[in-house]
Amino acid sequence: MQFWYQWSGPDVLTTVSKNTFRGTVEQVLALMYEADLQKHWLPCVVNGVATWSDVVPALVVDIHAKIPVMPKILSTVMHRGFLDRGKDGVSSPGVLIVDWTPKSEHIVDGSYCGMSVPEPPPRCFRGSVQFGACKIVPEPDGRVSVISSNDVNFPRRLAPDFVLRRFFRSNARTCAQKMHECLLDFHSKGYAERVDADGQGVYKSLGRRNLASPS
Repeated sequence: MQFWYQWSGPDVLTTVSKNTFRGTVEQVLALMYEADLQKHWLPCVVNGVATWSDVVPALVVDIHAKIPVMPKILSTVMHRGFLDRGKDGVSSPGVLIVDWTPKSEHIVDGSYCGMSVPEPPPRCFRGSVQFGACKIVPEPDGRVSVISSNDVNFPRRLAPDFVLRRFFRSNARTCAQKMHECLLDFHSKGYAERVDADGQGVYKSLGRRNLASPS
């Protein structure tokens, strides 16, 4: 597990992490694609509401988190898109995932890119993600790496550095452990059933193309 963070703007927090797990690209992809189940592995998350596109591999999710330094639920709406890195035959194999919070003027009649945007819970703080990227990379010996970078809007006055260091040290370790547990308990956490159903065809088009790890 590796983790870094820095303030890249007055209220913009940039984080970078890398974790490597035993499993397949398809399994790790499910942790990201079944976004309403992120409460199983993402620390502080208490709920998630998601809608998926039937046209392209994408979704919109509202993540509800209870952050210790914040008195109310933090609600963060994100658009998440999935790209096959190895499809062109030139790029290294893997799946690239990109996140961002749509601007309010781009949400029309409660929809964004043809997907319904969930309503926020009452009396919450609204968070946003300027841009996030995550790459799922097959490694030798049946391992998969997850490399993530995120720019998150967060009020710096609520999180001095000594609090952040302690928070991230604990949360990064907890997140990696819970992701590992989800991969071990893939069926009981509800992921296996959704992968088998593959309602939008994402696992066939993305996960199974990248099942083989490089030798």
